[in-house]
Amino acid sequence: MKKIIMLVGGALLLVGASVGGTLFFTGAFRPKPAEAGEAGKSEDVKKPAVTHYFEFTPEFVVNFSGKSRARFFMSEVSVSTEDEKALEVFEKHNPEIRNDLLMLFGNQDGMMISTAEGKTKLREQTLETIQKIVEKHYGTPAVKDVFFTRFVIQ
Repeated sequence: MKKIIMLVGGALLLVGASVGGTLFFTGAFRPKPAEAGEAGKSEDVKKPAVTHYFEFTPEFVVNFSGKSRARFFMSEVSVSTEDEKALEVFEKHNPEIRNDLLMLFGNQDGMMISTAEGKTKLREQTLETIQKIVEKHYGTPAVKDVFFTRFVIQ
């Protein structure tokens, strides 16, 4: 009888060791990633910034004066910002922004802005113009970028 108890006890010990080893090697005893973060390790995860867009409507239309073959310019302009409150500034001060952009566009040389270099320069000037107005009324130049979503020269 003692022999049977020893055999059953040994078999149970082997089965227990087998189950324990299997659980250990499969990772059942490892802490979950959330538990590891809660244990005091600070994980600074930077959330990606949300970009907001504002389109100035209606489109901008100007006539060029002078001897240039290009006489007409039409463009749709959109801006991007990561500051949602800046959208209110675009809306509230839309007349001032439109006025300054119409003056900027009207003083351009039609042939110059027909080139890629000219369009890039005009885009930079447009960004600078809008940033000045936004900074004047909001305190910070919250405009991230300017986009010409339509650009026609005739």
